[in-house]
Amino acid sequence: MQNGEEYTLNVDNDEVTGADNKITLFVNCKIKNPQGQVIGVVGVGVNIDYLQELLRQYENKYNVGTFLIDSTGAIQVSGTYNGHTQVDWFKVNESENIRQEVLEWKNGKTNWEVWMPSIVQSSEKSYLVVRYIPDLDWYLLVKQDTGALVEELNAKILQTALLIGLVILSIILIITSVIKKFNLKMTKLLEERQELFKEATEQIYDNIYELNITKNCAASRKTQLYFEALGAKDLPYEEFLRVVTVKQIKEEFRAGYISTFSIDNVKRQFEEGNNYLQYEFMLTEDGSNYFWMRIDAYIFYSKMDDSLHMFTYRNNINDEKCKEMEIKKKASLDEMTGAYTKNATERIIDKVLAGELKGSYSLFIIDLDDFKQVNDSHGHQFGDFCIKEFVRLLRSNFRESDIVGRVGGDEFVVFIPSQNLEWVRQKAEQLCRVLDTVCQKNGSVWKMSVSIGIAVAPKDGKSFEMLYEKADKALYETKKSGKNGYTLYEEGM
Repeated sequence: MQNGEEYTLNVDNDEVTGADNKITLFVNCKIKNPQGQVIGVVGVGVNIDYLQELLRQYENKYNVGTFLIDSTGAIQVSGTYNGHTQVDWFKVNESENIRQEVLEWKNGKTNWEVWMPSIVQSSEKSYLVVRYIPDLDWYLLVKQDTGALVEELNAKILQTALLIGLVILSIILIITSVIKKFNLKMTKLLEERQELFKEATEQIYDNIYELNITKNCAASRKTQLYFEALGAKDLPYEEFLRVVTVKQIKEEFRAGYISTFSIDNVKRQFEEGNNYLQYEFMLTEDGSNYFWMRIDAYIFYSKMDDSLHMFTYRNNINDEKCKEMEIKKKASLDEMTGAYTKNATERIIDKVLAGELKGSYSLFIIDLDDFKQVNDSHGHQFGDFCIKEFVRLLRSNFRESDIVGRVGGDEFVVFIPSQNLEWVRQKAEQLCRVLDTVCQKNGSVWKMSVSIGIAVAPKDGKSFEMLYEKADKALYETKKSGKNGYTLYEEGM
């Protein structure tokens, strides 16, 4: 033991006479007197040879290979081998090409997963999941050969994760029961590792479903249960797709979801040499609250049933998308006022107008009267203050969902749904009253007023450019009439 270590954990063959080279966990712990001085070292060896039999039963039942290997690639524990036999996992599995990648994986919090050629059938592939165990400097490898068991894979995923969790839990419980009376700190550490292993193994195959594209159906028991949970029991895959779309997917993403994962598209993509599909969309599980989800789909042909299959992996990307959207939103806002920039305003309004309009919309161009005099007489600092005060008053008269944009230094636009022309006139009169005020700060005073020009969609146009052109003509009429008022666009202006 090094001077600074309280204990050490070593896993080795027990070479004591009569121990039969059983795999043993050795725990060496310092014993200190009340003054904190080391007075000796206690070593405890715990046989865990039953672990090999447990792994063997697991392998036979689920037709997978499970291995604990050390940092050189030597198999320490599996259903067939132990550390005494000195067998190299990479040579046995003809996988020298991934040796470096596996042994360099030192992240103890996540898994590393890879498809690798199967040594049983060269036309099939094996799926390998690697987990690094920092306390032992070992790797947990779970290897599944596809082929005859491919249709049963997903049904056994949960059992696999729970059984591995049970194995790890058993090991840690044994270690904890032996050494807890020597060091409370060590007990806490082992409990933390226990929870980490349990969580990691349960997440290895989370949210994976398999479809038989050729036969238009679910290809595993787990997938069938997923169909049943959504009220689509025994339905063909294509009908299930439509059920999921209506029940869970936000309306604007439905067409893209169906076109991406339809049987015709999956077959076409595979024929063109593409075996990977991805789609991001918003989904709800309670009918009201939506979150971002990404599906990664992998397409492959199985000789066992002469069918095209597809694995789908569901990933919650809500946090990632929210951050991305927040960044985009900030980039679209005017830094001083918080209103949309000119480009963002035009883009957002054109998107609304390009859709199916339910009722009419009004575009208000609002220009501060004689604002240049403020900067010339009182300076830009007071001018900026007046702009901010103007935007505050403007926003207080509209809903949060209404579009407010800054298209010039002292020129703003507001785009809102409107009930009828009389409602638009009343709204314009209200704005003129609210914005006819006095702006003052630190002795500087300015009488604020605005001139407004208004165009209505779809009557006056169905694009930002057309509406802006006509509202600008109406604004010109307001300024000709003496400012501090509004004009609604009419043909012939």
